[in-house]
Amino acid sequence: MKTSAMLETESLQEDFEYTPCPVCHANEPEICEEVNAPVSETASAAFHLVRCRRCSLVYLNPRPAERISHRFYEQAYLPFVSAKEHQSGSSLEKLYALLRRWNLRWKRRQIEALRPQKGRLLDVGCGTGEFLHEMVRHGWHGKGVERDRQAVQFAMNRYRLQVYAGGIESLPDVGEAFDVITMWHVLEHLYSPHQALQKVRDLLRPQGILVIAVPNVESIDARFYGKHWVALDVPRHLQHFSLKTLRQLCEMHQLKLIRWQNLTLDSFFNALMSEMKTQRFRWLAPLKWMRAGVVGSAAVAAGFIKTQKNAYRGSTLLTFWKKSVAHSE
Repeated sequence: MKTSAMLETESLQEDFEYTPCPVCHANEPEICEEVNAPVSETASAAFHLVRCRRCSLVYLNPRPAERISHRFYEQAYLPFVSAKEHQSGSSLEKLYALLRRWNLRWKRRQIEALRPQKGRLLDVGCGTGEFLHEMVRHGWHGKGVERDRQAVQFAMNRYRLQVYAGGIESLPDVGEAFDVITMWHVLEHLYSPHQALQKVRDLLRPQGILVIAVPNVESIDARFYGKHWVALDVPRHLQHFSLKTLRQLCEMHQLKLIRWQNLTLDSFFNALMSEMKTQRFRWLAPLKWMRAGVVGSAAVAAGFIKTQKNAYRGSTLLTFWKKSVAHSE
């Protein structure tokens, strides 16, 4: 007799779809990993990550149909931390808040190093608005776009930000171009990355900067943890980029890579959360934390090593782009 969890999993499978490569559109996948993940409070399922034989992109196939994708963002452990009504005030939460403030300031300074003159900024997938708020209070004219309506309300009520509900493809005509557009861990979630990048490019001024941050599937921590790597985050992450595949995608939209680097905190966060996924015995926790520190440190060190062969091993791809000169308006 089938359990309710089995029936739930079977019904979900009916809402999955096979897809060609989201970057090059080839239909030449080879399975490279099977990852088990919860799909509700009572059921889990196996998901297949495949690699495109033509362009090497790693992507989820089959994937949830877009019409049901919201189901996988409704789990109790997923809501934006900032929007939680009840905070315990624990030491861990205080440390998290401190590190987040430092991270927001660091992100702003990376952008201002390339664009000292403050201008108009659009934050795509702005969440609850912390980064956008950081930029606005330091003189930028910022707007945001976010799919999660609860996060939109929080950003508008808490920080008085101008945020549109929906995806970048549905952004209304705002009647302006932007000096900086940011996409912090957004591109890996999108069903139509080409459509999103074309929209973003159209909104970017000729000398503007596009900032894209995505997990690096060829990072030290990704290779070490394999199917337990937390940044796989199936089935919410639909594609997994390396420097090579991200460059291929962006160059199709006449975007030129001008700089790339790592996000230091992501290296330790990914390692620690990956260790927690595999933690079975509490008495092993100190050893796993130590190992997370070693792996995270290795990923940080790898982020300083750059080659011209796309063999970048930093935990996150923090990349900066401009429109190609030949296609500038």
